[in-house]
Parts: sequence; structure tokens; C-alpha cells
Amino acid sequence: FAKREGEGLRSRFPHVDHDTVDLLGRFLHFNPQDRMGVNQALEHPIFSEVRLPEKETMSSSLVSLDFEKEPDLDEVMLRDYFRSEMKKFRMDEQEKLRQGGA
Repeated sequence: FAKREGEGLRSRFPHVDHDTVDLLGRFLHFNPQDRMGVNQALEHPIFSEVRLPEKETMSSSLVSLDFEKEPDLDEVMLRDYFRSEMKKFRMDEQEKLRQGGA
């Protein structure tokens, strides 16, 4: 393919803030070596108000999620998986509160 200039994401999303368009653009580089990686993305300004690096942990092994094994995963099924996971988290938090912890 011949190289050609694009219109840019800003022209497609004029109503979206700068940081969001910047992050999206960095994820959409055609060449994987030019794409933003996970660690770079987590350092992006868009996450500065919601990220607490001091509370983050790393898994000692590969994390495998049940829904990744579904051969016919659709939106409804994925939502069910998310609902189930959120219920577990809420039950864990309620148990901590019952035991006097926060």
C-alpha cells in the first residue's frame, strides 16, 4: 500500500477530550512496535485521578479468566461473567466489614 496521510482521530472525535484521543491514537498504531504498551498506558495522564500504584499488585503467575475459554462468547455471556465476579467482590467486602476490617 502506498503511504498516505490520514485525517486523524481529532477530526473524527472533535467532542472528545485531548487525553482520550491521545490514548486511543497510541493504541491504534499499525506497527505493534510503535503501539503503546500496558505499562506506558497506565502512566498516561488519563488514569492519573483513578490509579493508585501503591495499591497495585502483580500476579506471580499467568492469570486465566474463565470467559477466555468460551468458544462462543457473546455480550450476554460476558456480562454474566462480570456480574458473577462483581458479586464475589461484594461478598468479600461485606465479610471484611462483618469482621471489623475496612
